[in-house]
Amino acid sequence: MAIITSQSITESGIAAPVRTAAASEGDTWLNSGSEFVEIQNGGEETTVVTFTALVTAFESPTYGLSTKSSGTLTVEGGNTSVIGPFIAAAYNNDTGYCSISYTVTTSVTVAIFTVDTN
Repeated sequence: MAIITSQSITESGIAAPVRTAAASEGDTWLNSGSEFVEIQNGGEETTVVTFTALVTAFESPTYGLSTKSSGTLTVEGGNTSVIGPFIAAAYNNDTGYCSISYTVTTSVTVAIFTVDTN
């Protein structure tokens, strides 16, 4: 499992975003809850990307017992999709990382972005 570093998008932008080949065993990133993920599928096969929720049931004072599913994104061949952010309390493991898995990794790249508002 590869660790991907988030790239900060500032008022100046990012001239050359870094995209990483999707790892067959999945990827992780340090999730603050404000990142979004770009998936580029340069292949012909569709890939389904799963963002694993670790907390799937919780008690809400307003709504009572609630459930949370893992996030999924279907990216058709030749397309680019963006998803996020991911609530840290639901998606992060005990060290603060969120996990991604892919059904197909051939010609699939991933980039993690955070908007810098400072």
